[in-house]
Amino acid sequence: MVVNKAMPVFEKAFYSLEIPESIQLLTPIAHIQANDSEGPRIVYTITEGDPLNQFSINFNTGVIQVLKPLDFETHPAYKLSVRATDSLTGAKAEVFMLDHEEKPSHKLIIRAVDGGVPALSSEIIVLIDVTDLNDNAPVFSQNVYEATVSELAPRGHFVTQVQASDADNSDSGKLEFSIISGNEGQNFAIDPKTGAILISNHRKPHMESLYNINVSVSDGVFRSSAIVKVNVISANFHNPTFNQVDYVVELLENSPVGTMVAEAQATDEDSGTYGRLTYHIVNEIAKDKFSISENGEIFTLESLDRENALEKVIPISLIAKDGGGKVGFCTVNVILTDINDNAPQFRAADYRVNVASDVPRGTTILKIAASDMDEGSNADITYSIEADTDNVEENFEIHQFSGVIVTKESLIGLENQLYTFLVRAKDGGNPTKASVVPVYVRILAPEVPVPKFIESHYRFAIDEDLPLGSEIDVIQAESDQPIFYSLVKGNTPESNQDEVFVVDPNSGSLKLEKKLDHESTKWYQLSLQVQSEYDGSKVVSAVDISIQVKDVNDNRPLFESNPYEAFVVENLPDGTSVIQVKATDLDSGTNGHVVYNLDPNQETKDIAELFAINSETGWITTLKELDREKRNKYTVSVLATDRGDKEQLMTSTKVDVTVVDVNDNPPRFTAEIYKGTVSEDDPPGGVIAILSTTDLDTEDNNKQISYFITGWSDVDFVLLV
Repeated sequence: MVVNKAMPVFEKAFYSLEIPESIQLLTPIAHIQANDSEGPRIVYTITEGDPLNQFSINFNTGVIQVLKPLDFETHPAYKLSVRATDSLTGAKAEVFMLDHEEKPSHKLIIRAVDGGVPALSSEIIVLIDVTDLNDNAPVFSQNVYEATVSELAPRGHFVTQVQASDADNSDSGKLEFSIISGNEGQNFAIDPKTGAILISNHRKPHMESLYNINVSVSDGVFRSSAIVKVNVISANFHNPTFNQVDYVVELLENSPVGTMVAEAQATDEDSGTYGRLTYHIVNEIAKDKFSISENGEIFTLESLDRENALEKVIPISLIAKDGGGKVGFCTVNVILTDINDNAPQFRAADYRVNVASDVPRGTTILKIAASDMDEGSNADITYSIEADTDNVEENFEIHQFSGVIVTKESLIGLENQLYTFLVRAKDGGNPTKASVVPVYVRILAPEVPVPKFIESHYRFAIDEDLPLGSEIDVIQAESDQPIFYSLVKGNTPESNQDEVFVVDPNSGSLKLEKKLDHESTKWYQLSLQVQSEYDGSKVVSAVDISIQVKDVNDNRPLFESNPYEAFVVENLPDGTSVIQVKATDLDSGTNGHVVYNLDPNQETKDIAELFAINSETGWITTLKELDREKRNKYTVSVLATDRGDKEQLMTSTKVDVTVVDVNDNPPRFTAEIYKGTVSEDDPPGGVIAILSTTDLDTEDNNKQISYFITGWSDVDFVLLV
């Protein structure tokens, strides 16, 4: 019996194909065929390369099908070994696959032995070079790349670089990179050869904060992908802006500490750091009385009194500053509203008057005057008489609004009577407050001589810088009896409470005793009494004196802050607003009108070339672009001058201007060429060269540098940052 030892022979020594990972199950992908000299009695089996049993082969036909789902990311390539076996003889053959990547060449020693005795043999060396085939997919160095770029980056700006390698030598230099998705706005472009990702020529003016770009690399047959996450640092396009330049809010006086006054919130259309705002109070008076939160909410730091002249209206100058140094300005004017916390005050400590008994009914004998520091209905005063005896109200009455006391009946028969009673002044507050003053009315016989002033009312106007001791006038009364002059003691500053004026008791000479101040008291209402005696009884007469205190230029302008702190971003165009300085002058008219100028004597000569000030508004603006890398701070001296007629008074302040850095300087290597050496047997991880860079920008976030290898040879290198 002759045994058939014929071996099956495959039609091809190597099969190569490419299929999509989404291929349907049981789809035929290849037809493997082998021939046998004795006829079709061959059985096909898969012997290697299918660890997950994802493929099957028809043992009769040699058709290979996909049996289970495929996943490119998990297993991008398969190397199947297929065996063909003669079903009669058992002879078998395989498609033997050599892997260039595992071993690019093989060395075989072939020995030939004859059948003689003794057997003789010889050997020969066969060198087999395995030709590389494209059977490996390229692989990215990272599955996910992360990069950061400024929204202000120009077209062509380098963003990052992706790198890939391919185990096939034949694919070296043939890899091509492309963007698959995530770049619908065409803000980015990729160099197909180097993998460098750049800002494209089609970039939009405003970019999203994050882009997930799906990039691909292909060797012509196989393809791999990776994700590039690009974080966009928003640019500082906008200044903070308040809804209003000037706010007017009301606050009840005596409100407790911590009361919220207003919310002056600014907005900034930028995002991220450049959209986050901080608030600052500029003027010193407001800093002492108010605080502002990170949300622009203003709170009181102390209880405030409307009756204090400096606190009736309190301006709060605010700055909103974003993370990039741009600023916005506004003023919040806080008007204190009144509560009834003051009782009426009478002009005099008491009132004394003599009345002849023959005066007709309805004769005015006295005018009671009171004032209330509150306002509105809280300051509306009504007067009434309070007496222990009925005969007071039978003979006298008081007008409830004017305070004028008149006779109700004839006073004949009441000679030498002294009527003592109280006048109550009550305000219109809720609850009301009231004060009382004593009134003394003596009834005289008609024949009693009463001293009489020449004028019924005296008026004077004097300058506030009138020297002490100056005589204002001599006020005399006519009387046949010796007379004595005196000023009625007042209850308020306006009624001579502090004895600013004095009168000579014998001559009636009215003189200035203490210094005047127009800013605190503009008018004085005095009551001058003259007293004589008749039959052992005192006879009194009085007259009102009005004195106007005229303003002189005795106050210098006062800046609301010294120094000011201001910020301006570098490279902004000329005309950029820096800050507004404000000064107030307590004087009136032109004496209190303030104009602003730059001090001609600046710390540095270039201030006048870089900054200007509006003489009326106090706004400081730039004349040129500022460069932080040249100079990061300026001190500007500002003068405020009033327009006094005879003399102009002046004051000064400093404005410290900080120039805020922007990323306007590229990093630069300290050398154009760096040289390093490496031995071919050096282990991985050895340092070849150390690169150093400089960046003229000053802020840390503008000096953070990333390094990339943008061109390389066949040898692999990495940068350690």
